[in-house]
Amino acid sequence: MRDPRIAAKGWPKARTDRISLKNGNWYAAWSTRWRNRVPFRPDSRAVENSDYNLHYVDVEAPVEAEVEFGDRGDEINLKSPRDLLRLPLPTGAERLRGALVSAAVGDAFAGSRDGLTTYRWNSGHFPGHEDKLLDYLPKDMMWSCWISQMMTYTGEGLVRALTGRRSGHPVDPVSTVQHAYQRWLCHMVEDLDVPDHWRTYGGQYSRTAGDYASPDGPLSDELEFVVRRNPDPAVMEALKTFAATGIRSTPTNPRSTARGGDVLVRAALAAVWSEDLSETFDLAVAIAALTHPQPEDYLAAGTLAVVLHQQIRDHPFLDCLAAGYQQLATRPGHERTLGMIDQVVGLVRNVRAPMQAENLRQHFPGGGADATEVLGIGLYSAMVSDYLREALILALNYAAEPRPVTAVAGMLIGAEYGIRSVPKVFRDPVKSVDTIDMLATDIATELRDVLTDDEWHRRYPPT
Repeated sequence: MRDPRIAAKGWPKARTDRISLKNGNWYAAWSTRWRNRVPFRPDSRAVENSDYNLHYVDVEAPVEAEVEFGDRGDEINLKSPRDLLRLPLPTGAERLRGALVSAAVGDAFAGSRDGLTTYRWNSGHFPGHEDKLLDYLPKDMMWSCWISQMMTYTGEGLVRALTGRRSGHPVDPVSTVQHAYQRWLCHMVEDLDVPDHWRTYGGQYSRTAGDYASPDGPLSDELEFVVRRNPDPAVMEALKTFAATGIRSTPTNPRSTARGGDVLVRAALAAVWSEDLSETFDLAVAIAALTHPQPEDYLAAGTLAVVLHQQIRDHPFLDCLAAGYQQLATRPGHERTLGMIDQVVGLVRNVRAPMQAENLRQHFPGGGADATEVLGIGLYSAMVSDYLREALILALNYAAEPRPVTAVAGMLIGAEYGIRSVPKVFRDPVKSVDTIDMLATDIATELRDVLTDDEWHRRYPPT
């Protein structure tokens, strides 16, 4: 993270010094990786006092190795590919796009890790220390799961509410999100005995639908958002219950047994609805409780929504976290989630980063068993990182429930650095990314006056 006040222990405080050290660590890892795969030809070097023996990997490296070295260097330095210029500060729209796309990338990356080539990852920033972390390489094809699907349907529901508000036809955003979830459910059920899924599972939103009607909206036309990706049966049961009864699940009237951090990245999109932080928190709680009506889940969701709200409005990260903390502290049942945030900040400041996986697990023994733990591990992974791959690798190593943790870490680091910081090697293999990016762009367009006023004056000061 850019905020110099974070000051993760074990890394230089100045970002330029951290990046220099991380570049050196990458060079050491890259040299080791290719040492036995390039020819060693000292006789071909007749230059006196040559250091060829030390740097023969650099001299003899094949094109594949050169490309790998350059691409990772661009990621670490936040540079455009093959460009000498560092990426500019992202706009609010780019932060929002980065948050959604990176959450989906994290989800997909975690899902493909079992088939990835792994290498020892040496942090290398103090003598004699070698972490037991593994560097996972992205595959040529990665699929995000139902976590990203529901995040995207949430975004689609909120766009409908935003459009209604702008056009003078206000609608309850919780209702538009519930409607979106019923559309998602209709595509997920596999019940051949029900010939008319939408009339059965749409609930109040399909009462006037004709025979063999189907869910509307652009996501219903996209294969990646209608194919079944191992959804949580408890979440589907909660939505089936709503379809049958018309009664929403709420914190005071819980009607679902679903638990876990999968709810975080979708409920966090409440960040786009209001300038009021209390309204943002409350809307995230309401969205989360539609499927996850337990305080350890919906309070973490409200906190992440406020953090994201502040990130896309260009506030330094510790201020974003403090805003979420302050809103959380006023809610009943906040003690565990509040204590988790305190613990994360303490670990970042007082324990040499990055922590080894077994050490972090002592503080989060469930490895992401509920949303509070998922938020904690995701926060730690993002706060000690300076680019997307680094945050995702840490999250993967730390989490027993990897998909929601990497999605949260991706959302936080993506909001920090924006869409242009997401490298092609992660973006291209995920087939849902273009649709998610398009949706994020549409949300930002609806919010252009909110998100870009300060940015516009920064770029074009009235002087």
